[in-house]
Amino acid sequence: MDADTLEEIKFNRIYTFAELYGTEKSPKEWAAEIIKARRQFGIGDTKRLCVDPSVLNRLSDGSRSIGDQMNDIFIEVAKSKTVMEGGSRNRKMRWATMDDWIRPAVDGMPYWMISSYCTNLIRTIPLMEPDDNDIEDINTKLEDHAVDDVSYFFPFIKWIDSKIGGVKRQIRRKSIPTHTSIINIDKFHNKNK
Repeated sequence: MDADTLEEIKFNRIYTFAELYGTEKSPKEWAAEIIKARRQFGIGDTKRLCVDPSVLNRLSDGSRSIGDQMNDIFIEVAKSKTVMEGGSRNRKMRWATMDDWIRPAVDGMPYWMISSYCTNLIRTIPLMEPDDNDIEDINTKLEDHAVDDVSYFFPFIKWIDSKIGGVKRQIRRKSIPTHTSIINIDKFHNKNK
């Protein structure tokens, strides 16, 4: 397929360029980490996050949800509230959707691109395997935290399969795509290298 034809085919591509990973942190600490990462990469306030639906539930002791506690910090430190939308609880559907995004698009590159800075996501994706009792589900006894986390937002992004006749559109030539202006590439650094 020549470059001109390729530029006329419309499909969505997702870029995962960084990750926050760990345990034993309070909602306040996680909110602070998110704010720090936003500033590090030059990302403005995020108006909406797709999260594990359990983040929106009151805690077992009756106290406020993790999402509400994190929003307290977003409001206090970043002066803005983030709408947290619970992703689907249907793990099979999320896993199937993720499988679509991992496949190559018509240009030969995956629909979902992951930067080398996402070491835990890159490390754990190949470890995922089907559940012994249900081949359409994922084995949740494995370290599936990073995979589970990213799977919550995939269903919110419109899927356009470039191989079965994506929508043709006119492409305006730009030296830098408009979506890249929100990320300051110079601020990337990998602590593991």
